[in-house]
Amino acid sequence: MIKYVLSDYAGVISYPQDKDDINEMAGICGVSLSAFESAYWKHREAYDQGKLTGQEYWKRSFPELDLIPGKINQLIKIDSESWSHLNAETQEWLEEIKSTGVRLALFSNMPPELTQYLKINIPWLKIFEKSFYSCELGLCKPHAASFQAVLKGLKQNADEVLFVDDREDNIEGAKSVGLKTMLFKDVATSRKEYLHV
Repeated sequence: MIKYVLSDYAGVISYPQDKDDINEMAGICGVSLSAFESAYWKHREAYDQGKLTGQEYWKRSFPELDLIPGKINQLIKIDSESWSHLNAETQEWLEEIKSTGVRLALFSNMPPELTQYLKINIPWLKIFEKSFYSCELGLCKPHAASFQAVLKGLKQNADEVLFVDDREDNIEGAKSVGLKTMLFKDVATSRKEYLHV
């Protein structure tokens, strides 16, 4: 019996990163979109784990630019905003699940600045009884240790938790510790699949 639905954030609750924001950040850095995206993800796991501050992450990602703190603060702000566009259909679906008595929890790979931004600016996230952020755990999906830490926090058996994520590598990581899983494609599909969990 499912007691918790454990949901990813980006790509499930929120839409994928806003392209206009990505273009704006690339423009601030003065690099092409492809060069920006390559550099953006190179050190992202360390940033998501909380091993780097925002200032350190941006300097390490673009060492040749000698970015000043004010410009980095601007990049942090735009970066945070780029992940803040929620999918209203997912919100409605999760609210319906909660109304049936199933508890909700959140698990996301997310750096400290984005975590704080969403806690302040997205009050809807309070719908989750428990929230787990990689920067606070010091662990990122899809590593098995991250899911084990979340299970410990939930105080549930793995087969009582349904993990929903849009990335197959994260789904495989969850399966490796025994969680039930659902690969998120869209809300309509997930609604149907949830009925058969």
